Amino acid sequence: MANDFKAMVEAWPGCDSRLVLRATFNDECMHCDAAELMLREMSLIISSILEQPDESFLGNCFMSDSSLRSCIDLAESQDLAPHTLMHSQFEAHAKSNPDDHALVFEETYVTKTAQLTSAGLMRSSMRNLSPLQTI
Repeated sequence: MANDFKAMVEAWPGCDSRLVLRATFNDECMHCDAAELMLREMSLIISSILEQPDESFLGNCFMSDSSLRSCIDLAESQDLAPHTLMHSQFEAHAKSNPDDHALVFEETYVTKTAQLTSAGLMRSSMRNLSPLQTI
C-alpha cells in the first residue's frame, strides 16, 4: 500500500485475539533498529493499557523496562523549530491534503476532513458530560 508518510504503523488482528503491529518506513528516515524499538515501545504501552485500564498513563510510570524509556533533559532549551516533531508534519500534511485518506478499515475510507469533523463532535459531546456520565 502506498502512503504519503515517512513512517506508518499498522495494527492487524492476529490469531488468538493478538494484535500485530507492523511498521512501514524508508531507510532514509528511520533505521531498522529504531523501528524495532518503536514497535516494542508501542507493544508495551498497549499491553499496559489493556492490563491496567484504570491506571494513570501520565509520566511513563507504567514502563517496567527501563531500556525502552525516553528521556528529555529539562535543563536544555525545549524551543523547537516548526515541523521538528513528527506529529506536526502529519498535521501539516492533513491541512494541505484534507481529502486524503486518514483511515482505511474493511473497505471503508475516511478522509482527514471527516476524521477531524468526527473528532470535533466527540470533543464537544465529551465536554458536556458530567464526571460520572458515559457516552
